Amino acid sequence: MKNIFILFFACIVLQSTKVVSQSVNYGAPLPVDQSFKKGVLPNGMTYYIKNTKVIKDAASYYIIQNVGSILENDDQQGLAHFLEHMAFNGTEHFPGKGILNTLQKHGAVFGKDINAYTSFDETVYNLSNIPTKDGLVDTCLQVLYDWSHYLLLTDEEIDAERGVIKEEWRTRQNGQARLSKISFPILFNHSKYADRLPIGLMSVVEGFKYKALRDFYHDWYRTDLQAIAVIGDFDADQMEKEIIEKFSKIPAVKNPKKRFVVDIPENKGMLYSLGTDSEVSTASISFGKIKVPADKYWGAGTQRSLQFFKIGKTNVPIELIHAIAIVKKAAAIVNQKYKDITPKVAKAIIKASEEVIAGKHDDHFPLKVWQTGSGTQTNMNVNEVIANRAIEMLGGKMGSKNPVHPNDHVNKAQSTNDTFPTAMHIAIAIQANKKLIPAIQSLENALAKKMNEFKNIVKIGRTHLQDATPLTLGQEFSGYHMQVSKALSRIKRALLEIYPLAQGGTAVGTGINSRKGWDHKIASEIKKITKLPFHTAKNKFEALAAHDSIVNFSGTLNTTAVALMKIANDIRFLGSGPRAGYGELILPENEPGSSIMPGKVNPTQCEAVTMVCVKVIGNHNGITMAGSHGHFELNVFKPLIAHNILQSIDLLSDSVQCFVDFCVKGIKANKKRIDQLLNESLMLVTALAPKIGYDNASKIAKTVGRADG
Repeated sequence: MKNIFILFFACIVLQSTKVVSQSVNYGAPLPVDQSFKKGVLPNGMTYYIKNTKVIKDAASYYIIQNVGSILENDDQQGLAHFLEHMAFNGTEHFPGKGILNTLQKHGAVFGKDINAYTSFDETVYNLSNIPTKDGLVDTCLQVLYDWSHYLLLTDEEIDAERGVIKEEWRTRQNGQARLSKISFPILFNHSKYADRLPIGLMSVVEGFKYKALRDFYHDWYRTDLQAIAVIGDFDADQMEKEIIEKFSKIPAVKNPKKRFVVDIPENKGMLYSLGTDSEVSTASISFGKIKVPADKYWGAGTQRSLQFFKIGKTNVPIELIHAIAIVKKAAAIVNQKYKDITPKVAKAIIKASEEVIAGKHDDHFPLKVWQTGSGTQTNMNVNEVIANRAIEMLGGKMGSKNPVHPNDHVNKAQSTNDTFPTAMHIAIAIQANKKLIPAIQSLENALAKKMNEFKNIVKIGRTHLQDATPLTLGQEFSGYHMQVSKALSRIKRALLEIYPLAQGGTAVGTGINSRKGWDHKIASEIKKITKLPFHTAKNKFEALAAHDSIVNFSGTLNTTAVALMKIANDIRFLGSGPRAGYGELILPENEPGSSIMPGKVNPTQCEAVTMVCVKVIGNHNGITMAGSHGHFELNVFKPLIAHNILQSIDLLSDSVQCFVDFCVKGIKANKKRIDQLLNESLMLVTALAPKIGYDNASKIAKTVGRADG
């Protein structure tokens, strides 16, 4: 197993490194979206086509080449990257700057919509969001066609580009680059990757022969190592027809070189390197190699959590993720007002946060509940997704942390320690107001109607499961109604303790790294976003170190579950039978009650509610224990508390609404059975006791009972 640790010695500052991970199974097939049209041409080129209207009347075009700096010999270092530059310096149908001049007339921007990159193992050229009108589809396909096989590579353009690349190399020569050079042999375990940085060697760039570049192009930039992808708003069938017709004309290279793979050797122990540089005053720590899926917005922090916390199948509640995104949106608004981030960055963060809040990126939050007790990995998951989506919106490269940084911008003036509990309160309040309270109110109203409907039906009462004095069925249901009414009142009172927010306490409650008044401003923004009466907590130390307010709120759910357990059990017992049970209530028949006994009607809704009640009571026990473990300045059971409380709210809300819709509303009184049991009850003699005395009334009951027996 690879276990690589790199330390640039000075002060300790963490920095993630996103490179290839040996834990990834490269032999496994890549997942393919089945909605794509895919094919392989006779010359070996693969194509992918997908119709989507994400951006109306526009399409994006890519040529992906299984070629990178790892294929270079010692005297070729930098040629793969050099060819990437040459893609914009003359092709067969677009000589000189023809590609740029043609597309820029239609609003495309070089570096944003027209771009390319070279890595160790791949090179990708792209045209993004190009309008599909004015013949531009044919133009873009022609560009891909030329990029595949027809770069001009003229002597003049090659010589001109040498200086461009040398200047690019010069701007990268800093302390961090020098430290990277020290670390790479260890990072890549002394494999070829360690000395094959894509930008190459300037001695090669300045001195290679023209033929060397053309030979490298011929050897590796060929159809069997290429794929084209087109995605956008167009007729996919027509696009496929044009691609097959056009790109099949490109000849395959005869006797192609074998595309080899370079392995990074395994190591048993931890590898590390130390390096210092006069220009670097802080340290950089790399925790080895990690590969993030290209189709995901998350970053290295999230990927590491997936690797190190493979615990169970329960993900962090998505409601909590949406709540964290609310915090990020509000923070960006406040940070912009303080001029701590630029309007451009703030706008992108806000927009990306809104997409997360709306649930557009739910599949980019894969982390399990069972992680660090503060929820740091989940906070970083949200930071990374929002940052990368914002970068994408601004035309940058995902994972670059530029121009939007997950910590410096998305997480600015925040800590997980105040963000996570704030999000817990937001999620609880939203779900309680959106789902729980309406469901409980619905049950309260349904029971009130039944109470009125049954007010004149006299029935036998029961205590100790034995016959007792009569009451009306309406009075019996009034007890259920009052239980639910009180439960609703308790929930609303407990919510008052949920509205104060921890945000602004940052790491331990002192508010370090946030401005004075920041806590009030962000609470105000969260109030505007959610339209709920949130406000800043008076004491941030309590808000971070303890979660008594949530324990209290869970207690009201626990009490509600106790009440619902009693109500649901009563209703199913009163509906038992129909011949051998109480049979006083007729419950709705929603589905067959048995797979073997015909005509059986079971109290399934009551059973579902009671199972939920058991779960909610269990969740409260977990929350109680977790809440009691706030050690010093931080409670580190936050993910567990969040999971349990949100699950309880969700289960109670859904089960109560089903109970109302499919049971309570349809309950009918079996008046014949009620009258029978009432008239046969020995406890009617109770009314005689004041007249004839308790003992005489008792004798009458026993005499009648023996006669009946």
